[in-house]
Formats: sequence, structure tokens, C-alpha cells
Amino acid sequence: MRTPIVVRVTPYDIERDQPQLNAIREAFVRYLEEAPQKGTRSKHGLMGPVGKILSEVKSGRRDAGSLKGYAVRVHEGAGRSLSPPALQALEQGIEGLVGLLNAAPLTVHDRLLDRLDYGLYFDLRKKQVESKEARRLA
Repeated sequence: MRTPIVVRVTPYDIERDQPQLNAIREAFVRYLEEAPQKGTRSKHGLMGPVGKILSEVKSGRRDAGSLKGYAVRVHEGAGRSLSPPALQALEQGIEGLVGLLNAAPLTVHDRLLDRLDYGLYFDLRKKQVESKEARRLA
């Protein structure tokens, strides 16, 4: 008789990771505030290299060093350089993201990345709308 294989499925509480997701999102927002960006209406233009970083992570690239280099190279390709605070915030965001994904089961990575992506987009769009309204009132 064969020995049965038993698998215990334990549900993963994604809400438990929300504080860490918020910290990562805040780091990326600080990075984008410090980094020189062009104003635009598109999601790609609003999120800058962070959108590309999230796409790379979603496709399976999860080496923090290469992701940092990739983002810096995007800035250099556009003829811009990063300030030390922007670089520090970028590092914090990427390190936090890679750490979170390494600790989380593979089955929830897409949900975590979607939460981060759309939450970050909302934060940036909200700041843009508030800034536009403040300029209009002034």
C-alpha cells in the first residue's frame, strides 16, 4: 500500500501584510517626489520607473540589486540624475518589496503587487489632483 500524501492548506491573510505594503508605497511616493519627473496624465508617466519595476517583479525578476540598477539606468537614459534622498527612498521601496515577496507564498504575489500598484497609482493621482486644485484656487 502506498503512503498517502497529505497537504494542509492554510489560508493566507493578505491583510496582515498591509502595513508593510503601506510602508513600501510610502517609500516609492517619497522617491517619486524627489526624483525629477515630467508631468503627464498617463499611468506610466505618473509612476515613472516604479511602474516598470513592478512589471519586472511581476514577471519574476526579484533581485533587489538589479532592480535598483534598472531604475537608476532609466533615469540616466532620460538624462536625469537622482538625489541622495530619492536614491535612499528607492532602495527602501525595492528592499521592502523583495523582502515581502520572499516571505509571502508564491500564490499571493500577484495580489500583493496589484494592491501596491493600484494603491500607489491612487496616492500619486490624488496628490496630482490636489496640487492642481490648489493652483486653481490660488
